Amino acid sequence: MGQGSILLTIAWRNLWRNRTRTILTALTMGLGVAFCIFMNSWVGGFLSVMHKATVDRNLGHLQIHHKDYPETMNPYDVVPNAPTVIDALLADPDIKVVAPRIQAFAMYAGADNEAASGSFVGVDIVAEAALTQINKRVIDGRWLADKGEAVIGNALADKLDLKVGGQLLVVVNALDGSIGNQVYPVVGIYKVGTVERDAGAMFSLKTAQDLFVMGDGVHELVVLAQNEGALAQVQERAQKDRPNLAVRAWYEISPETKQMEDITLISSLVFVIIIMLLTGFMIINTLLMSVYERTRELGLLASLGLPPKSVTRLILIESGLLGLISSTVGFVLGMLGHLLLSTKGIPMEVKEGEGFVLNGVVLDPVIYGHLEVIQVLIPMMVVIAVSLLAGIWPARRAVNLDPVTALAQG
Repeated sequence: MGQGSILLTIAWRNLWRNRTRTILTALTMGLGVAFCIFMNSWVGGFLSVMHKATVDRNLGHLQIHHKDYPETMNPYDVVPNAPTVIDALLADPDIKVVAPRIQAFAMYAGADNEAASGSFVGVDIVAEAALTQINKRVIDGRWLADKGEAVIGNALADKLDLKVGGQLLVVVNALDGSIGNQVYPVVGIYKVGTVERDAGAMFSLKTAQDLFVMGDGVHELVVLAQNEGALAQVQERAQKDRPNLAVRAWYEISPETKQMEDITLISSLVFVIIIMLLTGFMIINTLLMSVYERTRELGLLASLGLPPKSVTRLILIESGLLGLISSTVGFVLGMLGHLLLSTKGIPMEVKEGEGFVLNGVVLDPVIYGHLEVIQVLIPMMVVIAVSLLAGIWPARRAVNLDPVTALAQG
């Protein structure tokens, strides 16, 4: 049996000399690892829900506008010949959905002469449903199916006392300088949780273009990529092919969303660091106590000619084994927590069936766990590394023991 195997055997036996202390230390450290894994699962789930709600279902990965529109929001600044632009974008294999929109404000009136102003949004019926799942937010009636009909927000419906089947009068300033006005049947009432959108109405793209006399122009094209990892390349190609248009990524459109994601990640990282530091102090305490209790034994080994390097290796092997046991316990407990979180979830309802509103977007009412493999491996590897580093101080103390003084103890 080689020296390494002997030291490993001795280190393993030394760990279990004080079984209670080793178990409590390993369990406490393991709980720290488990908490890190569980927290990574919750944060991953929360960020996934937030990203899907604010980016995938609202902003899109890219937005394309007339170069002046992002600054001026001028309804005259349109993307011309939108069908040709859309067909060219969809020819890119990295692009999944392109949803054209017309955005403006309008005056609305119902049958009782009640009037209100609100947002006016013209959409491609199929593309918008695929992008934002707005069709699933219809709480009464149905989603748009054809030209010449309207779906309205629940807040606008309350203001105008309109129900499904009622008539909605719409008045807008058309782009040719005329006043556009038309009456549309209300086929559905939706609720998305944003003040602006719920106080307005939505129409098919063709209906909006006819009312505003826009021809085939639109105000924005919302692009959803097949893989967000290729977003930079998709943006570069889209901008290169259309130098006269503004092509912006979601984090350029809504930097506060990106900042919130970064702050959430940093906060979780701070918790992990704190837990790992506490873990390091626990290991130092455990190993220092072990060295103190074995002072006479270590002095005997030194007097028999055991090299200082071997003593150092022995203590470091002990600390590494303690870290390995702790990480294994933490892995089992953490994955059980993740399994529970990914199947049952954590309710985040503010109202029945509704999550809270973030950046004007309603999040899902239940947060389910989401973990990447690296998020499991990092806490485990860190606790083992911290264990080895924490073992240096006790190892140095053991090496610096004077054999004569150590043998005199006990």
